[in-house]
Formats: sequence, structure tokens, C-alpha cells
Amino acid sequence: MRAKIKGLFIGRPAPFKRDQFISGYKKNNVDLLQIKDSELMGDAAFNLKYHGGADRVVHHFPSENYQLLKDKFPHIADLFLPGSYAENICSVGMTEEQICVGDIIRIGEVLLEVSEPRNPCGVIDLNFGHSGVMQFLLSGGRCGWFYRVLQDGIIKTTDTIELVKRRYPKLSIKDILLKVKVEKGADGDFMRELMGIAELSARYRQGLNK
Repeated sequence: MRAKIKGLFIGRPAPFKRDQFISGYKKNNVDLLQIKDSELMGDAAFNLKYHGGADRVVHHFPSENYQLLKDKFPHIADLFLPGSYAENICSVGMTEEQICVGDIIRIGEVLLEVSEPRNPCGVIDLNFGHSGVMQFLLSGGRCGWFYRVLQDGIIKTTDTIELVKRRYPKLSIKDILLKVKVEKGADGDFMRELMGIAELSARYRQGLNK
């Protein structure tokens, strides 16, 4: 499986929405991402209780989701642009249905491992100025995912995104989001299997325990 990059984005904490609070949500379009010592250069989170860390170095969001948002909310369709969901990588050809926790992905020089789905929060609705955007994405299991870094390097917009290895084909990002966040753990067998995966981030596992 391969995908193409639609955009690369980084950003540092800054005042959000007329100085309501400080957030690392806003990202700027860049020509490349540089990962050094397992950190994404020029990118940072503000509230480290809920964001950042070694298991959440790079955030990936499919551009296919933007088209779904445009169709659902046509009156604000012009707001749904690559980077507006605070992702670092926006792509075409790779969605939450096709990506599983523990997948190893190569992009240019960089080797990444899928560590967890993104847990969406209310800042998404604040950013777009419309309630319901976050819930629409969550209800469809389309919130993107995070990577930990296995190999440093440079990611360029011309690089291809390639699946290198898959360990858990039954644990797609979409299924995890739906079964954990929408169905609230109703599928006990699925939850037990997910909890036993070493590649799942420790923070996400702690949330499941709670």
C-alpha cells in the first residue's frame, strides 16, 4: 500500500482564537519535515498532559476526510483545507480503514510506527467555528493517527508513503476509534486484544484501563 503527500505542517504553541488560550493547534505549511533524535523539529505541543510525547511525534490525517467534511458542512467547506486539522502530514490514498496500530511506515528517510488513533477534542469545533465537526469525524472513525519514530531523517513533499510491515490486520485505526470511543468498549474480545498490543502507546492503554 502506498500513498502520496498532500501537505506537510509544523507549528509551535501560540495564542488561539483571539487569545482565548495557548495552543499548538495552528500549523504552517512547510516543504519538509526534519526528525532528529526522535523529535519533529519546529513542532511542539503546549498542554503536555494531553498532547505530545514519544508516542505522538507525528500526526497523520487523510485528505479524504476533508472531502467528507466539505460534503457534510457545505456552508463552511472553504475552511476544510490540508493542515486545518492540526496534522503534520496530510495524504491521499491511505485512510483509517487501511492503517492498523503497530504498522511500520516509511516516508522518505524516516521510519515510523503507528502508535494510536488521535483522540479529538473540542478545539476542533472552536477552530472551525461550528459545533458537530468533531463528532462527525469521531462517529465515522476518521480522526487520523499518531506515529512514534523508529528512524530519524527528512520527509519531503515528493516522498511516497509506504507500508513496510503489518502485525495486527484486525486492529485498524477506524475500528479502534469506533469500538473504544463510539461503542464504549462493548466488544470485550476486541478490547482485550487491543490491550495486549505492546505497540499501542502507554498513554492510550492507560485511558482504556480507566
